[in-house]
Amino acid sequence: MILTFTLSVLCLVLDVEGGWGSQRNIIHPPQRNDCARKCVYGQPRTCYYYFHIEQYSTMGWSCNNCTVPSDCQCILADGVERSVYTANRMIPGPKIEVCEGDKVVVDVENTIDGSEVTIHWHGIWQRDTQYYDGVPFVTQCPILSGNTFRYTWFAKNAGTHFWHAHTGMQKLDGLSGPVIIRQSASRDYHGSSYGNDLSEHVIIINDWFPYFATETLPGALRRTNLLGQLPHSLLINGKGQTIHPDTSVMTQTPLQEFNVTSGQTYRFRLINAMATICPVILTIDQHTLTAIASDGEPFERIVVNGIQSYSGKLLFFFFGNGELMTHRVDSIEYTSPPSPLISQIKDISPSQLCNKNKKPKNCGEICSCTHVIELPLNAVVELILIDDSSPVGSPHTIHLHGYAFNVMGMGIVPNGTGSSVAKLTNLDRRDMLERRFYQPAFKDTLTVPSNGYAVVRFRANNPGFWFFHCHFMYHMAIGMEMVLQVGNFSHIPPIPKGFPKCGSYIPNHW
Repeated sequence: MILTFTLSVLCLVLDVEGGWGSQRNIIHPPQRNDCARKCVYGQPRTCYYYFHIEQYSTMGWSCNNCTVPSDCQCILADGVERSVYTANRMIPGPKIEVCEGDKVVVDVENTIDGSEVTIHWHGIWQRDTQYYDGVPFVTQCPILSGNTFRYTWFAKNAGTHFWHAHTGMQKLDGLSGPVIIRQSASRDYHGSSYGNDLSEHVIIINDWFPYFATETLPGALRRTNLLGQLPHSLLINGKGQTIHPDTSVMTQTPLQEFNVTSGQTYRFRLINAMATICPVILTIDQHTLTAIASDGEPFERIVVNGIQSYSGKLLFFFFGNGELMTHRVDSIEYTSPPSPLISQIKDISPSQLCNKNKKPKNCGEICSCTHVIELPLNAVVELILIDDSSPVGSPHTIHLHGYAFNVMGMGIVPNGTGSSVAKLTNLDRRDMLERRFYQPAFKDTLTVPSNGYAVVRFRANNPGFWFFHCHFMYHMAIGMEMVLQVGNFSHIPPIPKGFPKCGSYIPNHW
């Protein structure tokens, strides 16, 4: 049986060959898949991967006379030729499949001329491996063109996660892929609920443009062929169709198919790797879904007709077959420091760092600086996230690195005079802001409703510098980010030997 998936995007714009040198065949080191195995608890392995990062193209020369795209290094995407960034000439990029407890080693070689890159392992808490979280100028220097950086981390928190570029808009241009951490049957909370958990049943959704995402940053008012910051099409596992901008005819590129057998129950792993504000709803024709986990964390199963998700959301389902967030935080527009906070704090001027109580002099209504909030180690932290944007616009999907948090409450700001912050502060002082203490959801990515709020809590027991930001790429690009510093440097593992350094060069003489 072949499943038909219906994927509805709630805001979508449909816009009505590479040469020999750029499309040359390259040989990658063998990507062994020994770590994609039946997991046995207490028998970890070391799993090695290699990512060759480069600028490539869809529908390029390699697709000519090609019958099996994966064998030809041909990327079809939605059938429109464009430049992309890829890892190993794949969209989505290489899939990491390991078992709980495995050691993961990934060598990332950047060959994009004139561009830097880092890779973030979304959902991996990086406990004891804080230097490999992949945030530029927070946990590492960006990987310059021609350089290679080795990421090393342990698969401690099981579930469905993903990796993506954390530099510029590269995630929107092709740099993302799945990270699957399976458990032994005895440790899988829902292991008895399904019979099949197959590698080919991972679903990764990407929003897609016929050009580099930076073409519409910060905007495009006068170029009518650039239709704003909404996706032109969607890709499921790198496959899609769209109205070709040159011919106004729907492309006929292959769509993703999933094979199942009647009478069996299958676990599917859904990764929303989108980067724009659009939510999507996934349904399977003539079937219900049983949702069992989100962001790698299991919950009591619930039967649904479809699943709505935003950027960065990670969901799991099976079916039987038969403080203030606007486009900035606390009126601070985040700017990166010249060197990584975790490894070169002494090379950063104290005036570069700021927060709500320590803003630069004469910064005006909006400050531009490196927004850092210090948290005591092991403190219980509660954050009230408020969408105070005016006029009411899109929701914001917020992601916290290094942690998952409990969602204690969520709602819409009540009507009336005054700002959203003032209203909710007043309600909280009067103990009228409802919190759910029984089985609150446990997540690392949360969508704060438009003109709404969310209350989250976590225990700050993972020391380090952790990025906290909106997951919509265009919002990140204009500073909707901040850093939570948990504990002090005595709590963080020592800097790895030979760890790269970077920074400004401004001699004190002419």
